[in-house]
Amino acid sequence: MHLLFQEFVDFLRSQGYKGILVDGTEFEGYMHYQHFLKRGFQVVRESNGSKLLYYPLSQASVVAKPITARIADQEHHSEVH
Repeated sequence: MHLLFQEFVDFLRSQGYKGILVDGTEFEGYMHYQHFLKRGFQVVRESNGSKLLYYPLSQASVVAKPITARIADQEHHSEVH
């Protein structure tokens, strides 16, 4: 996995990407944030048991703001006839 991750990072750098953002959790078996920290990610925001982490490629830091979802709840849609 280390080699695969390094290839991924090298590819993104070659394409001019600024960095990688991931949402890490506190659940051991599912995208646990500690795995990302070991690979050089930095915590940029924490909320409700999740951590937004950033891996710098060509930009040392990032300002990330949460957005409001614009997808309506499926239960509130009226039927189309």
